[in-house]
Amino acid sequence: MFARVDANTMLFKQTLKANLVFLAWLQRSTKRFWMTFELPLHRFILLHAVFNSVSFLPCFFSLSSTTNSWALPPILPLISPAIKIGW
Repeated sequence: MFARVDANTMLFKQTLKANLVFLAWLQRSTKRFWMTFELPLHRFILLHAVFNSVSFLPCFFSLSSTTNSWALPPILPLISPAIKIGW
């Protein structure tokens, strides 16, 4: 019984350490990525492209889910045309 608890504890510690290393890497790479887009206009254009490319995903998830726990409200399809009109 104690060996199983120790194995689970070790697995938890290894997983936690791996997650922390990954998050640290993600933070560094994100900081480097945003430093290349120093102008606000470039950031806005980039976010506009991201919103445009994923605007259909919330509708897909809300229609395909069987329970409401994974359903996402279809907000992005409403935001994307508003950004287009603003341009």
